[in-house]
Amino acid sequence: MKKNIVALALALIFIMAIAAPAFAQTIVHVENYNVDGTIWMNKQVGHYCNTGAEQKQTIRGEGTLKKSMDSRMVKGKLTVVDTNDFVTAPNAVANLTIVSVIRLCTPPKYTYTAPALAAWTDPITSIVHPNSIYHPTNGFTIDDDWDPVSEQVWAAYVSANPGFSGNLHQDYVAAYGPWWAGDGIFATDADWFQALIPGIVNVNMNDNWRWELDEDNVVFASRGVKYVGDYFNMKQLARTSDGEVKRYIDISSPWSHGYLYEDFEARGFVEIEESFSMMNLPEGVQVRGKWWEDLF
Repeated sequence: MKKNIVALALALIFIMAIAAPAFAQTIVHVENYNVDGTIWMNKQVGHYCNTGAEQKQTIRGEGTLKKSMDSRMVKGKLTVVDTNDFVTAPNAVANLTIVSVIRLCTPPKYTYTAPALAAWTDPITSIVHPNSIYHPTNGFTIDDDWDPVSEQVWAAYVSANPGFSGNLHQDYVAAYGPWWAGDGIFATDADWFQALIPGIVNVNMNDNWRWELDEDNVVFASRGVKYVGDYFNMKQLARTSDGEVKRYIDISSPWSHGYLYEDFEARGFVEIEESFSMMNLPEGVQVRGKWWEDLF
């Protein structure tokens, strides 16, 4: 009897999951290519800076290409699975080459270099912390005294010589949800539901993050229940049996103080497989996850 009840519950949940409206407005694009010949492609997914990141990609050359790409976009978040397997034609005039550049929306770490203020300004969390000299509520702008530590770029280049193979596999998700202060630097609980903006009432702010004070007056970053998050996770394979691979990574975080930089070029046989994770702020508690997680 219990098994039948569980089976019925699973069936009902499955039906409701199909029938339920999506958590947010989305764009989904799934594509598969199988090409043999001369190839020329320009492609972009995501928009800077409304979808967490944007990816621009070019494919040029002569040969065979099997490509699949699954891209999903909501406000503040871009999810992509991109698989490219190719062989340059033995008599090719131009090597088959794939170039991919991902530009993150999440801001980098900044340093403040003006001598008069450098002694007391926090150079690491200055872009986000409410007590820093640069914070949206303080009325300052980023001028020549503010230096970004990184470009927030992840780029890859794979080119195969005639008769040889190349691979570029990328599986990543980039999210960057907005900050909002409510009535000031520190918002109140009521501000999650109504923004006190002239002429606008009952604006739900649950997809933002904000600064709050706990009971001990310690500052912490509080997330709305539908906050999309602020993070970047990547798995990548860049390979050629004979050719050239280039990689450029320049990413920092004002939250963790972390910084990653790489400028790499190699010719011949090259194979690089890696994973990367940067978590600044996790998503809110009501962002849809796996439908079966809360069953029991």
